Amino acid sequence: MLERLVLDLWRRGWMLDGHRLAKHITACLDDIAAAQKAGRVKEFWPFFKSVVNRYVGTNAEELKIEAMQAGSHASQVISAIGIKGGQVSPTLPDLIVQRHQETLREKLGRKRRQEAAKAALESTPQLF
Repeated sequence: MLERLVLDLWRRGWMLDGHRLAKHITACLDDIAAAQKAGRVKEFWPFFKSVVNRYVGTNAEELKIEAMQAGSHASQVISAIGIKGGQVSPTLPDLIVQRHQETLREKLGRKRRQEAAKAALESTPQLF
């Protein structure tokens, strides 16, 4: 569910600065905790899902403004120091989308490659 929140934030133009993103995830979870303490939650999981699913839509304007400010600050700094874009590694939302779209065959293949690499590493003799 929190991955869905990250994807929803990214779709709204969020730049995914770790500290700012953590602030929003924490705010969402704090809303849930406050409702629980106040006794407004009868069944946790449906309540949790509804709050997480509505968080981005409810805070859309604030998120948009904050994302635009963060993006403009970042682009100003990058252009001021003369860095040009190169090959960029995939972003967190790209990796989440990729993981959700992977087929079972791709998942099993990735797992086999990881296990083969681990086995090869374990079979390598220690030099020291």
